[in-house]
Amino acid sequence: MARSRMLLLEYDATAAAEGTTVVCAAAGPVPYSRKEPVGHIFHYKVLLQQGLIDPPAEESSSSDADDSSSNAANGTGVHPSSSVGSNLDDLQPPPGVSWKKSKGKKKQVKSKDLDYYALLGLQHERWMATDVQLKQAYRKACLEHHPDKKLVGVDCDIKKSEAEEHFKKIQEAYDTLSDPAKRREYDSVDEFDDSLPLDCDPADFFKVFAPAFRRNARWSVDSKVPDVGDESTPYEEVNKFYDFWYGFKSWREFPHPDEEDVEQAESREHRRWIERINAKLREKGKKDEAKRLREFVDAAYRLDPRILAYKQQQAAERERKKAEKAEARRLQLEEEQRQREEEEARKRAEEEAAKAAAAEAKKAREAEKKLLKKERQRLRAIAAGGEQQQRTLSEGEAYIGDG
Repeated sequence: MARSRMLLLEYDATAAAEGTTVVCAAAGPVPYSRKEPVGHIFHYKVLLQQGLIDPPAEESSSSDADDSSSNAANGTGVHPSSSVGSNLDDLQPPPGVSWKKSKGKKKQVKSKDLDYYALLGLQHERWMATDVQLKQAYRKACLEHHPDKKLVGVDCDIKKSEAEEHFKKIQEAYDTLSDPAKRREYDSVDEFDDSLPLDCDPADFFKVFAPAFRRNARWSVDSKVPDVGDESTPYEEVNKFYDFWYGFKSWREFPHPDEEDVEQAESREHRRWIERINAKLREKGKKDEAKRLREFVDAAYRLDPRILAYKQQQAAERERKKAEKAEARRLQLEEEQRQREEEEARKRAEEEAAKAAAAEAKKAREAEKKLLKKERQRLRAIAAGGEQQQRTLSEGEAYIGDG
């Protein structure tokens, strides 16, 4: 007889033939430290490939298989998301799984009547208590309130019940405060003054804003929180202070009353689904906290007398540089004007000197011409006198000859 095989990712009672025996095993953690477990997107793809579920209408009508796999599937579709809690579709359970929010499994929010720090005798240290102090306080509380020691010689059932209940609360307090995640959540909802100043007289700035800064420094992820300082703090330190607070990273959590308890998850996938639901519920609280601190820091920066003094100093420096620049420009213009005037005077002097030289040369030429003229006249006179004397001598010689 031919045997048919169907691949299923989960047990389906309707798929088993009548009279057959179904053997299955509960899924457990895979002992591979370097392997990352797949999520419901992988399950969804496998179910589609095996033909165990019908593709959504949008996916079957789309020509692009990659794009269609990310579209919404009515009832069974799953949308991948880049970050936990960033997409509403991440809050949907995997195909074939119906997880519902259970009213009986709500996460327990901090009780106003139960102070874990007071139970351990650390009501004064609270969030500043170290791990060593927690262990020492827990050991001391166990020695003092352990029922085996506390109820020695006590026959009253009510007192026994009260002692046992008190010891359970001490254990619960230590279990919560010794776990970093639980303690962070507990400290986040611990009694705290959330009021922040937004305006004051600049003269009272340090009295009003400094305590608020120091009070909210407890939420900083970075333990090295710069102090607000005083009037004599250098501006470089003040600037670093505001750079820190404008980039402030808070570890404060904002548990929502509608959160599911992660410890009640049925599986790893169910746990992740609950974590995405809880992260989505806490988003608004974190956004409101960031807005609250940003408005507070903006108000402090606006009213800080050191910032005001620095701005005034910068304005005065700008005015001084502007005046210096204008003065330098004026001096430059005056220097350029002086140089132009000197150049023009030099050119006029050169022109006048050239004219005087030309006049002198002309006079010299005219004097030379006169001198030459006189010399010519003298020479002509001499020449004319010689010719007359020669004629006289010639005439005398002729006369003598005739006689």
